[in-house]
Amino acid sequence: MGGIHSVYNETLGPQKGNVNSHDFIRKLRGVTTDHAADQKLFVQLLGEWKKEVDLEDRGRRFLQDLPPDKMTILLCTALQQAIDKSGGFASWNQLSSVERDGRNEEFLKALCIELGEGEFGKLSDEEKRMIREMLWRGCCMHKEMNTFKEGCSEMDKYWDDQELPGPMKLMNRGIILPHIIKGVLRKSDGSLRLPSAEQLN
Repeated sequence: MGGIHSVYNETLGPQKGNVNSHDFIRKLRGVTTDHAADQKLFVQLLGEWKKEVDLEDRGRRFLQDLPPDKMTILLCTALQQAIDKSGGFASWNQLSSVERDGRNEEFLKALCIELGEGEFGKLSDEEKRMIREMLWRGCCMHKEMNTFKEGCSEMDKYWDDQELPGPMKLMNRGIILPHIIKGVLRKSDGSLRLPSAEQLN
């Protein structure tokens, strides 16, 4: 998903291209899939991702609106947690700049989610429901197909029970081709003619 948004942003340029995966999942309201277990799990994971993104974004906005002194305290606390988890300052200093940036982002994200949970709790039940709404609709294709097939089977049984000939077969390649090969459908001049009902049956 991140790759798709990167291509989109690069195509539009820095002035217009400014979307990310968070924009996508926030706007997502539902998914249509089949009834396979992996697809149901997929929808569940989308819902969990949407919840996490909402909390993280709320926490980041809350953090940005804090006075500088309070923001500094929270950020320093998150940094200290990252350092402690790495094994202390000695181990922290042995990490590459890329690794340190990754650890910082990890703990900043955890901090934002924690702050976001507090902000989310202030919303009404209706607001919470709308924000986390994730609808799932299962595909009915196979159910409709099975219904149609069962209807055809029952009609076949009825025609047999009532000793009825049933409907005339529709022309298709499987029916016409053998007659063409045998020459049944060719006139004396070699042109084709339509078969009769008796020939089709």
